[in-house]
Amino acid sequence: MTVPKLTLTYFDIEGRGEPIRLCLALAGIPFEDERVAFSDWKEMKPKAPFGQLPYLKVDKEDGSEPVFRTQSLGILRGLAREYAPDLYLDVFAVEEAMGIVDDMMDRFIPSMYISMRPAQYGHPADVAQTEEGKKTIKAMRERFVNQDLPVYLKQLETLLARHDNKFLASTDKPSIADCYAVPSLRSFTRNYLDHIPGNCLDDHPLIVDYIKRFCALPEIQGRYTTGLY
Repeated sequence: MTVPKLTLTYFDIEGRGEPIRLCLALAGIPFEDERVAFSDWKEMKPKAPFGQLPYLKVDKEDGSEPVFRTQSLGILRGLAREYAPDLYLDVFAVEEAMGIVDDMMDRFIPSMYISMRPAQYGHPADVAQTEEGKKTIKAMRERFVNQDLPVYLKQLETLLARHDNKFLASTDKPSIADCYAVPSLRSFTRNYLDHIPGNCLDDHPLIVDYIKRFCALPEIQGRYTTGLY
């Protein structure tokens, strides 16, 4: 199968772009990893498809106008279906795992964005600087770590158990479900948010071993230097 020239454009962070990068790395598909500095985004935003990142530029073999693909999960699934079908073999298992990760992150994101995008959650711009705001953020993040996160980790452990504690959707090889799950799980161990301790996964050794197993894959090994890997 001939793969066209691909350019992935996203910020110089893991975030929503990392699952796509991991998918391409596992599939051995070369691509241009264009990383955007936050300071450049304001000028670049009006020119970006739908004013969003990430987006994938797909160059046409015949030299005609390239195609731009948007939406991180659409890009991830589309790449797997078109160019890396081995990463999307058991669709039901893959989608089940990705759905659990979505549920987990839906619970987590408000506790992160309340300080980054306070107006989106009905708070004043300086909420993170006020004493009341600090208490609210602390309570939200502690509730996530102590109550919500363990629920989703147990669900992911159930999926791992179905596959001999190897990967989320397969016993012998990773899938895009793992490309999607591992960056989210690793993010909790990187000590970049107050009240989300880097050891918050330690009570779930199956999850810890799973992350390490994925990060030790030849295509992934050496990629990370912070957090759990």
